[in-house]
Amino acid sequence: MEDRIFSNFNIPPIIGKCQSLLELTISYNNLSGPIPPQLLGVSSMSTILDLSSNYLTGELPVAVVNLKNLGQLYVSQNRLSGLLPKTLGSYVSLEKLYLDGNLFEGPIPSSLSSLRGLEALDVSNNNLSGEIPEFLVRFGALRYLNLSFNNSEGVIPSGGIFKNASATYVEGNSKLCGGILKLHMLRCNLKTSSSNSFKLKVAIIVMTLGVTLAFTYLLILWIGKKKEKQATATSVENLVLQLSYQSIVRAMDGFSTQNLVGSGSFGSIYKGALEASGAVIVVKVLNLLNRGASRCFLAECEALKNIRHQNLVKVLTAILGVDYQGNDFKALVYEFCWCK
Repeated sequence: MEDRIFSNFNIPPIIGKCQSLLELTISYNNLSGPIPPQLLGVSSMSTILDLSSNYLTGELPVAVVNLKNLGQLYVSQNRLSGLLPKTLGSYVSLEKLYLDGNLFEGPIPSSLSSLRGLEALDVSNNNLSGEIPEFLVRFGALRYLNLSFNNSEGVIPSGGIFKNASATYVEGNSKLCGGILKLHMLRCNLKTSSSNSFKLKVAIIVMTLGVTLAFTYLLILWIGKKKEKQATATSVENLVLQLSYQSIVRAMDGFSTQNLVGSGSFGSIYKGALEASGAVIVVKVLNLLNRGASRCFLAECEALKNIRHQNLVKVLTAILGVDYQGNDFKALVYEFCWCK
C-alpha cells in the first residue's frame, strides 16, 4: 500500500488489532497526524514497517518496545520530532533503521548499543546533537552509516565502519572534526577537541595544588607552634646555662637567709629569681669545707645526668667557679617546682 493510495488520512488506531500482521508498507502517501501507539503494539510484525515519505508528526511512540522482533524500520522523510526513544534499543533483531529527514533532536540514545546486528543506520537531516557514540565502532555488521547534516560535535572515531569512507557519511556537521583523511573533515584543533579533557586536568592540578598548599600551611603552622613551645620550655634553661657566680649572687640576694630554703651536711639550698627573665630557680650551693662535698657533687651530677622522670626536679645546669674571696664555688641549679 504505497504511492499515494491514501491521501490526507491519519493512520487508524484500529490497525493495532491486526495481531497476525507480519509487515506493513504505507510509504509515499499523504498520511498525516501522529503514529498511533496501537500500530507499534502489533508484536507479530517481524519483517518490515515502512512509514516513510509521509507527513506524520509528533514523537516516535515509546511503544516501539513491542516490536522487538522487527527486522527493518523506516520512518524517513516525515515531520516527526522530539527525542529518539530509549526503547529503540529493544529492537534486538533490527537490521535496518532509517530515521532520516525528520526533526528529531538530542543525542543518539546509548540504548542503541544493544543493536549489534544492525547493518544500516540513517539518522541524517535531523537536529541531533552531542558526540558520535563510541559503540558504533564495535558494530561489526554495520555496512552503511549516515550521520550527515545534524548538529553533532566532537571527534569522529577512526575505527570500525569509520575506516570506510564510502560507507560513512558525516558531512554537514560543522562541529565535527578528525576521522580518516578520506572523509575530508577538518583536522581537530587540540584546544577544541580536548577542551573537556584539558579542563578536567586543570581542575585536578588546581585541586592537588590547593590540597598541597593547605597541608603545607598546616604543617608549617604545626612546626611553628612546636618550636614556640620548645623555645618557651627551654628559654629558662638557655638563660641558666649562661649563669655565672655573679648572676647567682644577685638572684639569691647575696645568699640571704630570706632566700634560704634548707641546708644539709654538704650544702645549702636557696630560692631566687633571675634578673634577666624573672624565672624562679633553686640553687644548691656545695659546702666545699666538708671533705665529701666535692665527691658528692660529682656523684650527683653523674646520677642526675642520666635520669629523667616526671617526679624528679629537672637539673638545669651546674656552676663551677670562684667567689669574691677567690674560693672555689660549686652549685647545682634546679628548676623550681610549685608543690600543690
